[in-house]
Amino acid sequence: MPTSVVLENGRPRTFFFRNQRCVVEQAYGPWLKGGEWWNETIWGQEQWDLIGQAQDNTRLFCCVGRDLIEDQWQVVALYD
Repeated sequence: MPTSVVLENGRPRTFFFRNQRCVVEQAYGPWLKGGEWWNETIWGQEQWDLIGQAQDNTRLFCCVGRDLIEDQWQVVALYD
């Protein structure tokens, strides 16, 4: 699911999920990922595990990824 992420000092500070703004409480990462396993110098994506609090006070545990070439973010996974 596409999303937008606001960075502060290179780390996610806020993001949007289902039209709700979430404030990042904890951010783990980034983990770099590449599409070409034979060429470690090409890292096409980074992923972060985030714990965020939405405006309605629910907490969201998720993984967000950023396409480093296109500079586009998406929610990759939701955790229980």
